[in-house]
Amino acid sequence: MRLFHPTWLPPLNGHDNYTIHVSAHQAPLSTLPPPLPENLTINVNISVVFFAGLGRTLPGLSLSKFFHIHPSHIRTSSNLISELRIPFPLDKIIEWESEAIGEARSTLGINGEGVLEDTLKDFLCSSAIVPGSVVALRIEKMVQVPLSKFREWCRWYDQNAMASEGFERDYATAIRRPRTGREWVEEVMIGFRSLPSMTMREFLDKEWVIEEEEDGDDGEDDDVTEMMEEEVVVHRSFVSELFERSNVCPLCGHVK
Repeated sequence: MRLFHPTWLPPLNGHDNYTIHVSAHQAPLSTLPPPLPENLTINVNISVVFFAGLGRTLPGLSLSKFFHIHPSHIRTSSNLISELRIPFPLDKIIEWESEAIGEARSTLGINGEGVLEDTLKDFLCSSAIVPGSVVALRIEKMVQVPLSKFREWCRWYDQNAMASEGFERDYATAIRRPRTGREWVEEVMIGFRSLPSMTMREFLDKEWVIEEEEDGDDGEDDDVTEMMEEEVVVHRSFVSELFERSNVCPLCGHVK
């Protein structure tokens, strides 16, 4: 038996109409000494935002992290972008913008993750980015949702915000953490649903049975289970069904 509840977070990879924006900006030099004066500090924000041309947006993800890197290690680093574990593929033309102190702003279109990796390394190795600098790196996916669906999402959000004092806080907290393995599977299999208005605690405590599957006794491959992240146990036939519905792996974001 599969026990899934309808996902209450919008699907990050469920729509094809989107653009990806990446910006890298050198922060003004602080009067305080940097914690690691020989290194660069990279503050990263990864976000997904939904819209439909109504003048309103609905955030779906906002992850913040940072890392330090010595300038001499930038070129030799295997892949800065992949190490960020971005939960969506960088498979379209990427709109790049960068600006270092004392230099003109640069904008260009980048085709694919490999070119983005080289462009980021070029920026971090530029003469203006000196040791001790702080760089703000923002990676944003802007997803255009059909108007009727977006209105349904917003109506669900507003109803829950009115019904539960803590809903907006719970939602903001949820989108600031990485999705779990179970949530990735649920996103691909059933997607985000406009749910009845209820308190978030009532929703999360409710047991949702979406589909039942009986195991056979013939010992075929379909009865062999695989353990995925977050201890999500699924059948191999279930994995095949995942990829029939989406070419993006729900756990690592790899494009099949």
